Amino acid sequence: MYTMIVTSTLHFGWCYLFVFVFHWEIIGVSLATIITYFSNFALITFYCKYGTNDKDIKKSFFFVTKDSFRDTKGYLKVALPSLTMLCLEWWSFEVLAFMAGYISVSATAAHVVVLNTHVVIIMVPLGS
Repeated sequence: MYTMIVTSTLHFGWCYLFVFVFHWEIIGVSLATIITYFSNFALITFYCKYGTNDKDIKKSFFFVTKDSFRDTKGYLKVALPSLTMLCLEWWSFEVLAFMAGYISVSATAAHVVVLNTHVVIIMVPLGS
């Protein structure tokens, strides 16, 4: 959660830099979002691999093997409905992003800020 707070805070600066300083408009917002999500992924991966001494986290951070696919049917019974709900939620945000893009660059930037804030808030119930 702390990594998302850090990267979301940095996202404000990236949006300002790319949209208002470099005048890249939509491309700047897109690039800032890519940098935010990739840096979040990189920080969490680095933390799980090297930054913690917690054995449970290191044990849960593994690469895929044959044993990973045992009892897939039972997992899919729970995973597919959850996947559907989360995908519908994210797709609704994507539709809103398209709509904000038709309004203005500032509206798109505001939408990205609201979306990142939503992600930080929703991390607690999702267990992240």
